[in-house]
Parts: sequence; C-alpha cells; structure tokens
Amino acid sequence: MSLNISYQFNDITLDKTITPIWAEQIKRWSQLDEASFVLAEAVSKNMDFFGEGFDQLVVVSTQGSLHTDRLFVNDVKISPSNFVHTLPNVRSIVFSVLTKWEGPLFCLSQGTHSLVSFLNEARLVHQDQKTLVISLNKLNNIHQCDFYLVGKNCKNSQYTFTSADQIESDFTFRSKLMSLRKMN
Repeated sequence: MSLNISYQFNDITLDKTITPIWAEQIKRWSQLDEASFVLAEAVSKNMDFFGEGFDQLVVVSTQGSLHTDRLFVNDVKISPSNFVHTLPNVRSIVFSVLTKWEGPLFCLSQGTHSLVSFLNEARLVHQDQKTLVISLNKLNNIHQCDFYLVGKNCKNSQYTFTSADQIESDFTFRSKLMSLRKMN
C-alpha cells in the first residue's frame, strides 16, 4: 500500500521582538512558547496549502514539549497560564484559531521517528482519510514547521510513500523530499 503526500517546508527564525501579522487573532501571543509561535507564523504564511481540506490533524515533533516543560519547571513562574501554552494539543490551538478548523486532533512524539512512524501507520490504517500532519522541530537553532497532506486520495501529490524501512529519521526524510524538489 502506498500513501500520496503533498508537503510544504518552513524554516523560521524566531523573533518575538516584532509583532506578528497574526497577533490580533491570538490572545496573549507573546506568551506562546517557541513551537506555538513558529506554528502560528508558518500557518499565516501558508494558508493556501490547507485549501484542499482534510479529515484529521496530527501534530508530530521529535522533541515533544519536554524542553519547554523543563524550562517551566526551572522557572520561578509557577502558574498554569505559563505552562498551558507548552502542551502539544494546546499548541495546535493557534492552528485552529488561524484556520478556523475544528476536528479530530492527534499528537505524536516518538523521537527522531515521529513523522516517519505516523506515515507508516497512515499508510496501513488511515490511508482513506486525508490527514494534515504538522511536523514541529528545532535543529541547529532553526525552527522547522512543515506541513504534510497525506492520504491515498490527496490531490497534487508530490511524493508517494511506500515504506519507512529505508528512512533513517524524520530529518533524513525531509532532506530526501527537499532534494527531490530541487531535481524537479
């Protein structure tokens, strides 16, 4: 079984000193953790990518929210209003607010194989559904917020995923797709 994939990559440099164009839509935007801020920034720049529609949303990350959680624990701010913005399901709220999307949401963090694990599962179990996968990562101080629209019926497919066996990690999969894009 195979899975059609369309994708949009975003490398974002975080700068909270400039008020973002989406600030009026997200209350207390300045309190968002890095991943939530990056997600909002990427969504605002890629609204046209979501036009095909999808049935479910999956947020994946190689790091999960552990880094932000650790910062919260070590900080003197012991307030749920500071902590709540770090949770993966809460991070997705910025997506829902900006796109006005409501529907099933799943979060997955399995280290460097989070995206690849979900794609393999989707190929076997969720292939009849269109799934938007948001992959949030930070590598060498560059924030990556990538969007993958997956399913056997996805239009404008750029890649066909057949198996995770030959893929070392989420990062090597991203690099593979980037090199394929350059070749075309």
